[in-house]
Amino acid sequence: KIVGDIKKGETFFINGGEGGLGVATIQLAKHVFGAKVVAQVASDENGEFCKGVGADVVNNRFKDDLVKTLAENPPNVAIDPVGGPLMGKCIATMPYRGRWISLASMAGPETTLDVNLLWRKNLRVIGSTLRSRTPEEKAQILAGLVRDVYPAFEARAFAPFVHKVMPITEATEAHAILERGENRGKVVLTV
Repeated sequence: KIVGDIKKGETFFINGGEGGLGVATIQLAKHVFGAKVVAQVASDENGEFCKGVGADVVNNRFKDDLVKTLAENPPNVAIDPVGGPLMGKCIATMPYRGRWISLASMAGPETTLDVNLLWRKNLRVIGSTLRSRTPEEKAQILAGLVRDVYPAFEARAFAPFVHKVMPITEATEAHAILERGENRGKVVLTV
């Protein structure tokens, strides 16, 4: 909310809906902020899971055309931990004053973007990570979570999902689960 300023009735896109970040943001966008939710997933089964936690539209990255899906459901706010070549084409689908938040670049650090769209549509492309934020910014984020999210969590409007708990000695397999897109929620390593 602090970075994307999502508003009730807007459309929200999450790239990687079945992961821990995806599941949390789907629930927040839908149940706390009242947005329509579009999620990119790695399988039809993961798509059904995401619909179950609040996604309105799902796009299977192996079968469906993401640019077409987003053109039909233009996102006002997007959270993208994937990046890569497709990112620029997806940004082009955004409506006026859209906000694209890049958190990582799992599909690669480069994309092509028609920068004319930025000023024509008054778009914002935002890079964001918690690690580099100041203590004051982190405190502001925490206060927003306590104000906007905790009451919904307490009321059971949404819940965290843990796909699997594994010993740290199985970290290689845990990463393989993530890379194969098999997880629905977080994979937790124990020490």
